[in-house]
Amino acid sequence: MEISKFEEYRKKWRINEINGKWENFEPDSNRWIEYTYSDDNVIPKDYWDYMNSKNKAKVVKFPTVFDGEPELDCKPPEAIPFPIDALPPEIKDLCIGGSEAFKIPYEFFAVPAIVAAATAVGSQYKIAVNKSLSTEAVIWACLIANAGSGKSPAQSIAFKPIEVIQKDKIKEYYDALSEWDKEKQEYEIEKKLAKKNNEILERKEPRQPVMREIYTTDATTEALAVMLQNNPNGIVSVQDEFLRLYNSLDSYRNGLGGDLEFYLSGWSCKEHKVNRVSKSPLIVSRPFLNIIGAMTPSGIHQISKNNNTENGFLDRFLFSHPIDLGMMTTANDGIDQEIEKKYSNLIFALFENQNNNTLQTLKLSKEAKEEYHRYESQMKELAGTDEKKLSIYSKLKLYTLRISLVLHVCKNVRELWPETEVNLETMKRAIEITEYFRDQTKRIYYQIEKPELDKDLERAIKILKKRASNGEISRRTIQLYSKKKKDDLDDFIEYMIEKNFLKMKDAKMSGGSKRITYLVNPSIYSM
Repeated sequence: MEISKFEEYRKKWRINEINGKWENFEPDSNRWIEYTYSDDNVIPKDYWDYMNSKNKAKVVKFPTVFDGEPELDCKPPEAIPFPIDALPPEIKDLCIGGSEAFKIPYEFFAVPAIVAAATAVGSQYKIAVNKSLSTEAVIWACLIANAGSGKSPAQSIAFKPIEVIQKDKIKEYYDALSEWDKEKQEYEIEKKLAKKNNEILERKEPRQPVMREIYTTDATTEALAVMLQNNPNGIVSVQDEFLRLYNSLDSYRNGLGGDLEFYLSGWSCKEHKVNRVSKSPLIVSRPFLNIIGAMTPSGIHQISKNNNTENGFLDRFLFSHPIDLGMMTTANDGIDQEIEKKYSNLIFALFENQNNNTLQTLKLSKEAKEEYHRYESQMKELAGTDEKKLSIYSKLKLYTLRISLVLHVCKNVRELWPETEVNLETMKRAIEITEYFRDQTKRIYYQIEKPELDKDLERAIKILKKRASNGEISRRTIQLYSKKKKDDLDDFIEYMIEKNFLKMKDAKMSGGSKRITYLVNPSIYSM
């Protein structure tokens, strides 16, 4: 058969030049799939022989000397889905509507919305298990996602009602400042007149108003302390660059300053004193400080290099690293306005509750307390004697109470006859949400604390996929792209051989030096 007559067969069969295997084109799926030749094969034999002969010189089949898949233990555990049904209806609808509109994960809305709701609840509520265990609704959370994935726009939507309230507070402040200025002038006139007439002025000097700030995007601990003094109900620090906050703790004081202690006091709502240069110290009696942060996945590795993960700061954060859905897409209509309105009204209603300035302590119902103690025992068993788990899980137990407090108050603002105790259903929902964050924290710390060689395996896969030629790679190529020094390179290659990534092929003398070549496990290419 002439070669020109093979054209119709080329549209149906071909040889994959990478692995030397025959493939058949499937019109329905519009793709090539592996095809095995046999006696009843429909490929004409002369075309079969011709193609095999033609490709024999350049087709190199992958070696079959590897037993099984590479041992890739550098992947974090599979994540559990976010428990969207455990959220208050207004927040749940915002998450679903936002996710559908922008094609992004629920968590992008859920996490900042939980922090926003906790900020609106403020310091006037506490939840108590018994006389010795109580806590406020302080929540620190951090979203981890790639740039352009949509976490910032989602956070802006979740914090929109807080920004509205902040603008109202600013207007109230300037109105009060204008009124104070008039009263101050009147007072000064009366003061001079009283002095002239040798009289005692009964009128007291008017007190200058202070701005009640609710959130800040960038502030020193001293500035935060002033804000907390001026607003005892609490504030939220919005950190779009979480690493900037993390790396700045005591950065100008060689780790000996009070920044870390200030934040830890804010998380626990414990009195804290801030010393100031040439000024009297600031004392904040019950600091209520929430934090919402964000960073890219590369930030996890930067934290791991910091060698400063044992100070308890990170242990207090609820991390969320959702599945990457790629770049956010812009919706034509955005989120339904009614959904945003209901969510905003919830946050507004929570803030209105702050006006009575009365500390309220909520208790657990008998069933809710039993459920909490059951979960507490479960966490104790899971932590065992591991120091890191004991530290993290002790904070997560408190977060269960804090989240149940937020859920309870969110429910109560909608009720004509609010419940006086946190019930069993609310506690179960809080545990669901805490379990999600426990799973996420486990995944994040796995990446922070895993051995350096396991981190190297991730880079090794990229190198082998891109640089290996015909199933082989030289020692020199590995060294060039891994940027390892000689001793580290030996350990790295030995580790890859141990993990079934590589096998030694040969070592030849070339130009006075030894050229070592390794076979690459073909399973690498499907990772």
